[in-house]
Amino acid sequence: MANGSDKFSKLPQLANPSLYQICLSVDLDTCKFKGKETIYLEITKPTNCLTLHAGELEVEKASLKLEDGTVLSDLKRELDTKWTLLTVQWPKEVKPQKAELEFAYSGQLATNMQGFYKSTYKDSAGNEKILASTQFESTYARSAFPCWDEPTYKAEFDIKLEVDKRMTALSNMNVVAEEEGTDGGGTKKLLTFARTPRMSTYLVAFAVGQFEHIEAVSKTGCACRVYTLPGKTEQAKLALKLVAQAVDFFTDWFNFPMPLPKCDVLAVPDFAMGAMENWGLITARESSVLYDPAKSSSSHRQWLTTVMAHEVAHFWFGNLVTMKWWQDLWLKEGFACFMEFLFTAKNYPEFKVWSTFVDNTVVRAMGMDSLRNSHPIEVPIENPNELDEIYDAVTYEKSCSVLRMLFNHLGEPIFQKALRAYLERHQYANADTDDLWQCMSKASDGTDVKALMSSWTQQMGFPLVSVEQRVLEGDRRELRLGQTRFLADGGPDEANNNPIWQVPFSVVTAADPTQAKAKFLLVKAEDKFILDGVKADEWVKVNFDFTSFFRVQYSQEMLNALLNAVKSRQLGVLDRYQLASDLYALVKASRVPISHFLELFNACRDEQDYFVWSAIDSAIGSVAHSLKHLEDGRQLLDRFEHFVCSVVEPVATKLGWEPTEGEDIHVGRLRALLLNRLSQFRHPPTVQMALSKFNALVEKGVEVVPDLRGLIFRAVGATNEPKNIAALKHLLETSNYSQVELACIIALGQCSDLKMLEEIFDYGAVQGKIRDQDLDGLFSGTQMAPMVCCQHFAWQFFKNNVPLPLKKYGSVNNTMFLHCMQSTASGFCSSAMADEVTAFFEKNFDEHSLKILDRPLRQIVESIKIKESLLKNNAPDLEKYLTENRTAIN
Repeated sequence: MANGSDKFSKLPQLANPSLYQICLSVDLDTCKFKGKETIYLEITKPTNCLTLHAGELEVEKASLKLEDGTVLSDLKRELDTKWTLLTVQWPKEVKPQKAELEFAYSGQLATNMQGFYKSTYKDSAGNEKILASTQFESTYARSAFPCWDEPTYKAEFDIKLEVDKRMTALSNMNVVAEEEGTDGGGTKKLLTFARTPRMSTYLVAFAVGQFEHIEAVSKTGCACRVYTLPGKTEQAKLALKLVAQAVDFFTDWFNFPMPLPKCDVLAVPDFAMGAMENWGLITARESSVLYDPAKSSSSHRQWLTTVMAHEVAHFWFGNLVTMKWWQDLWLKEGFACFMEFLFTAKNYPEFKVWSTFVDNTVVRAMGMDSLRNSHPIEVPIENPNELDEIYDAVTYEKSCSVLRMLFNHLGEPIFQKALRAYLERHQYANADTDDLWQCMSKASDGTDVKALMSSWTQQMGFPLVSVEQRVLEGDRRELRLGQTRFLADGGPDEANNNPIWQVPFSVVTAADPTQAKAKFLLVKAEDKFILDGVKADEWVKVNFDFTSFFRVQYSQEMLNALLNAVKSRQLGVLDRYQLASDLYALVKASRVPISHFLELFNACRDEQDYFVWSAIDSAIGSVAHSLKHLEDGRQLLDRFEHFVCSVVEPVATKLGWEPTEGEDIHVGRLRALLLNRLSQFRHPPTVQMALSKFNALVEKGVEVVPDLRGLIFRAVGATNEPKNIAALKHLLETSNYSQVELACIIALGQCSDLKMLEEIFDYGAVQGKIRDQDLDGLFSGTQMAPMVCCQHFAWQFFKNNVPLPLKKYGSVNNTMFLHCMQSTASGFCSSAMADEVTAFFEKNFDEHSLKILDRPLRQIVESIKIKESLLKNNAPDLEKYLTENRTAIN
C-alpha cells in the first residue's frame, strides 16, 4: 500500500469498461463478503498498467485476458489508500484492444452508512438482527468492487449474490435464476439478476436481509414492490401506490418509457440520507417509506409523497442522463426536486405544494445563499472524495427554485418540450449544464436560455430588487427597479464586483390579485418599466406568487399600501408570505428596523392561512432565539413573548386542540404551528393542555393528534421531570415507528436540567440508544429548547466527545457528521462563540479535514455573527416598539 500525490486527479483515460460481472458471497454472521469480478473493457492507449478505484478491499488476485486469449496472471497490484486507487501492472506494454480484467477480493461490511454496510434492528422477540445494504453515491461503489468510479464511465452490470437461503437478496434488476450456492454446505443460494442498462457505478445497489414485501403493477406495466422489515408491510401501502403512480406520471410527462422492468423500494433502518435513487432499487430511511394513518401527520404524508416522486424522477433525470462531473450535481438534484413538486401538484392538489415549495425550498435556499460563504450552483469540484459538503441547500433547493423560475418564465409546454429533447438526445450517456441550456433555447424559439440562467448557476447569491413608483397620467404607473446582491449581513458585495442577474419578474395589482398583470426582464443594475391600466389608488406588488428567486425592498409609500392589503387579505397568500419573509430578511440585514416587521405582524391578527403564519412564525422564532443569548435580555424576551402570545392566542383558541371531521390539512398544520409557538413561549394553558394530552397517552393509551405530537412531546421534555423523561425514553424504545421515535429524540433535547441532559446524551449517543442516523435530532432538540443552557451543553458535549461522531460516521466527509456539527455550533449569537468554534476545529482537526470543513465552518461563523448583529441593531428598536404598544409582563 502507498499514499500517492497530495493533489487529486481524475482516472487516467487508458480504458473504458463496458460490462461488469460481479459475484458477491455475503455472510451476515461475520459481516464479511467475498467477491469475484470480471470487467470487460476496451484499452484505448498503449499501456502496461491500468488504474481504477478500490476502497478498503483485500484484492487477492488480479489477471488480464487479452483479445487473443493470452492471460496475464498474478498482476502486480499497488493500492493508493489516500485516493482509493488500485493500479495493476504487467511486464510489457499492450496495444489498444478489448480485454477482460479479473479480480478476486474480500471485504468487511462498513458501519458508517456508506458503501456496502451493515444495518441492525430488533425482531419481535427483541433479538438483534443484521441486514446489509448499499449507499454508493458519490464515491463509495469502490468499497464493494474495484471499478472506474466516476460518473462518465457508464457500463452494464451483471450481478450475482450468494446469500443464506433464509435471506432475501435484492439488486437493481429482477432475479432471472436461482441455484444452489457454492459456499456454505447447502445453506446458501446463488441469485442471478438480469443485466442492467448502461449506468454509472454510484447507481449500483444490492441488499441482503430478512425482508417482506408488497407489490403492484403500474398502469404502464412496471412491476413495483416495497420491501420492509418483517411485520411492517402494512405501513408500505402508501409508498407502493405513490411509486407506481410516479412511474406512470413521469413515463407520460417525459414521453420516454420507464427504462427498467421493475422499481423496488427498500426501507432501511439505518440510512444517512433521506433516500437514494439506485436504478431499480430505491433505498431509503424507514421514515421516508413507512406511513401509519393513525400515527403519521399530514406533513409526513406529504413528505413521503415528494420523496417517492423525487427518487422515481431520478430514473430519467440523473440515471438515464447523468452529469459528466460532480460540478453539475445540480442537474440531477435540482430537477428531481422540481419534478417531485410538479408530480405532487398535479396529483395531490390538496397539499398546495407550490406554497410548501416557497415556505421550505425557496426560503431555505435564500438563507444559505445570502451568506458570503455560499457557493455557485455550478460549483467546481476538484476532489469528489470531499463532495458531501455540497449536498446542501444551494445544490438542492436553490437549483430547484431557479428551475421553477425558468418554468414559469418559459411556460410548461416549452419547458417540457426541452426536457424531452434533452433526455432523447443524451439517453444512457452524460451531459452538462450547457447541453441542457441548448435544448431549452431550441425549444423556446429564440430565447437565449444560457444567457438568462448562467448568472443564476455560475455565480453565488441572488438579487435584492429595490422598487419605487411614480403615478403617471392615464392610469399608467412607472416602476423604477434596481438590483444588488442581497447579503444577510446587509453589506455590499465588493469582492465579487457587484454582480448582475437577468431577473424575470411579474407584477400583480389590486385590480386582480389572482394573476400577474405583466411580465418583464430586468437585465441591468437599474431600469424603468411602465405598467398600463393601473389606477392611481391601486397597490402594486412585484414578483407575483414569489415565482422568481429574489427579495424585494419597497419604498415606504408602496409598503404602506401593501400592508393594508395584507390586513384586508386582498393580497394573495404567497404574496402575503413573501412580504413577511422579505421584511424580516431586511430586518436581519439591518436594512429596515424591526418595527416594520412588527407592524406587519400586527396586521395579521385576523390571518387564517397556514403559510402566511409560517413565514411570520419563522421570524418570531429567530428573534426569540437571538434574545435568549442577549446578556440581561430576559426581561425583553419576556415582553416580546407576551406580545406574541397576545396576537397568537385568539387565533389558536378558535382552532382548539381537536381537528374537525373533513377539515383542510392546512388547518391542522396551522393549529400545530400556533400551539407550538404558545408552548415554546411557556403559555401556561397551552403547556398544561400539552402535558394533559401526554399523560392520557402514557396512562390510558389515548393517541395524540399526529400533527400535535411534536409540540406535546417537546413541552413534556422541557418540564425537567424525571418521570416525563423516563416516559419519553420508554416510548422511544417501544414505539417501533420512526415518526414517534424522532419526536421523542427531539423532545429529550429540550431538558434544561444539565445533570439529566448529561444522562440523556450518554443514553442516546454513548450507549447508542439513538440510531446514528437520528443523533443530529438530539443535537437539534437542544437548539429548539427554551433555555440557552441546552445549546451550550450540546456544544460542550460535541467538543468533549468529537471522536464519537467521527467513529460513528467514519470521517468529516459524511453528511451526518456535518449535520451534527451545524446543529451544535451554528445557533450561537456572539463573536466570542464564533471565535471559540473556529479555534476548536483548527486545534482538533488535521489539514485534510479542515479543507473539507472549510466552507461549512465559515458558514457557521458567518451565521453566528449575523445573529449577533440582529441583536445589536434591533434590540433597542424592539424595546421601543413594545413600550409604545404598552406590552409588558403582567
